[in-house]
Amino acid sequence: MKIQIIFILAFGLLVTSCDDQWLEEKRDISLTVPSTVDDVRAILNNSLLRYDNVGLAELSGGEYELTDETYNSNEPMERNGFLWKKDIYEGANPIVDWDNTYKQVLQCNIALETLTDIQPGNAEQKTWNILYGEALFFRAKAFFNVAQLFTVPYDPLTLDQNEGIPLRLSADVNEKTTRASLRATYDQIVRDLTVASAMLDYQPLDLRQTSKPAAYAALARCYLVMREYEKAGNYADSSLQISNKLIDFNQLNPALNYPITPYNQEVILSTTLFPLYWIYSKNNAVIPTSLYDLYDESDLRKMVYFFKNAAGTMGFRGSYLGSSMFFQGSTTSEMLLIRAEYAARSGRIQDAIDDVNRLLEKRYLSGLFSPLASSDQTEALSLVLTERRKELIARGLHWQDLRRLNLEPGHEQTFSHTVGSVTYTLPPNDPRYVLPLPAYIVQATGISQNER
Repeated sequence: MKIQIIFILAFGLLVTSCDDQWLEEKRDISLTVPSTVDDVRAILNNSLLRYDNVGLAELSGGEYELTDETYNSNEPMERNGFLWKKDIYEGANPIVDWDNTYKQVLQCNIALETLTDIQPGNAEQKTWNILYGEALFFRAKAFFNVAQLFTVPYDPLTLDQNEGIPLRLSADVNEKTTRASLRATYDQIVRDLTVASAMLDYQPLDLRQTSKPAAYAALARCYLVMREYEKAGNYADSSLQISNKLIDFNQLNPALNYPITPYNQEVILSTTLFPLYWIYSKNNAVIPTSLYDLYDESDLRKMVYFFKNAAGTMGFRGSYLGSSMFFQGSTTSEMLLIRAEYAARSGRIQDAIDDVNRLLEKRYLSGLFSPLASSDQTEALSLVLTERRKELIARGLHWQDLRRLNLEPGHEQTFSHTVGSVTYTLPPNDPRYVLPLPAYIVQATGISQNER
């Protein structure tokens, strides 16, 4: 298909607009064919790429409780996702977590194909490289997000037997849709991110754009999900060699509605978890006592992350976006915890404890933090995982952690929610850790549906 037609279809699909100035100059989009690096920059600046469409992971991740009143006032899909029901969607269309993510993939493919047709001069070569790396990065991130929702957890023993996701590598919208194997899915994600990491710059112009440390951080997160802990730790370290600053929570003002400012020094890449389903919005989702009680009284996260709502229960307000929207980007703190987890698993106990202590020193009231200590590998790993649970709340990451850790004896977790007089349970490794594909996608393409 000619790129002109592809471009028209792409912009017809998008729910947000590209750079306003660029569109102002080219109002007649039907006559526009992207052909320059400036055109590609406008495509990649589209705000749609700044969202991680994993709202269903946060909905199903067991991080919150709901009152019966809140539960009953929500839409069917949100209620069903919260209780891990087999039929989540009840015919809903569109399913944003799927649709918007593949719109991102289409954008990236248009950018990549446009760049392939450009022969950059010496003055444009660096910009060309960065844009190519950005397009690969955001495509890989989109594939990764879809895989966390719609495929079984990564297990090296069953990679070729289990289906992955549709790997759309072309901007041709007429290309037949098929599901790749799980192995091919993760191979593509890693390949895109690895190439991107070599092409991107060390510092982005804007924290909403990607960079070399962000690509390393994405590889660390991906390898963590794959339970290839050495590679995860090494890529986390590579990211930390470039971007390693932490916020001192002693410098924050807990009297503010949202104490953490956006685009702060700890952020490596700023993206937004989307959609923000109403069921876990600020005033609806209740932080379980079991989670809230993990924080010591001198742990400033207890004041910065949480607030007491009108009903007297605890809500979450600690987003790194400085708003009610949830942050899903990468931070120095996440990289420290990934590096610490690898150290603990590889028997380097003191290295693991040192990384955790470096983080906690910036999270506790000045003068009241007693450094952690351990000489036992199992205890050290438990400490790291507990701090990961406390630090990275409301980022869609708990769902990823549950899926991978349930495969490891001793780390399995069972979750339950009670609504009215009925208790709903999600055991470890249950088929409901894989979400069903949207029925309209299965019907239109003929790809196989997930077991639920």
